[in-house]
Amino acid sequence: MKKIVLLLSIFICVLAFPNQIFANSQEITVIIHGEMQQYDQPPILQNGRTLVPLRGIFETLGATVHWNQTEETVTAFKGDRTIQLTIGSKQAKINEQLHNLDVAAKTVNNRTMVPLRFIGEALGEDVLWEQATRTVYIGNRVEPTTESANKWIEKVRDIYEDLGTQISADDYSFTAAGNGISQAFINQGNGNHKLFIHDTGDSNNFTVAAQVAIKLGGSGDASKIAAAIDTAFKGESGGPVKLGNVTVSPAGRGVILSW
Repeated sequence: MKKIVLLLSIFICVLAFPNQIFANSQEITVIIHGEMQQYDQPPILQNGRTLVPLRGIFETLGATVHWNQTEETVTAFKGDRTIQLTIGSKQAKINEQLHNLDVAAKTVNNRTMVPLRFIGEALGEDVLWEQATRTVYIGNRVEPTTESANKWIEKVRDIYEDLGTQISADDYSFTAAGNGISQAFINQGNGNHKLFIHDTGDSNNFTVAAQVAIKLGGSGDASKIAAAIDTAFKGESGGPVKLGNVTVSPAGRGVILSW
């Protein structure tokens, strides 16, 4: 019976908020040796080329990165390789040999972004761009393991149980309802998560939603996320708001957190 109620709840959310549910489907996912990555500046597309955050990826792959503010030059070291590039230039050096970039390196939100192909050239890693899912695979193409809803619940059970809120789960989704809380979580795979929040008239619902999002892989200030949820419910947000890697989106009579 609980499973049926849960599926109906999720189905109602999908029907009610179809545009918001898929609003972030164009985000680019980065997987390095089977591990999903999270960056404060996510990958972007420019002139048909995927630009990725150099420092985050290089450091994950074991490289040391130095930034020269005066010359706007990045130098990275890994093993016997030295990589150097300059913001605005379409050339880079790998062990003093020139390599042409698809597009020039650029700075976005104080992060150095470089074309995806350069990662493979610079560090000798296999790089695959999967258009269908807009996923970047670096290193061996290993699909990340999708955790079941019960594993997600274990991460947030204490938050809900402290309020006496009831939790129900299906394979990759769960709902939490009772004592002022009304929420539904969906693990969509490929690192995409949604938390649907229904207005119960209890502001504690917003605080709990923010805490749950942070526990389940979101980043940012929980109090600011809760405040953004409140603003969205009041119709004062003007559209989606991103805090950390969590996007707060108004959705009819509800609000969706996605990360």
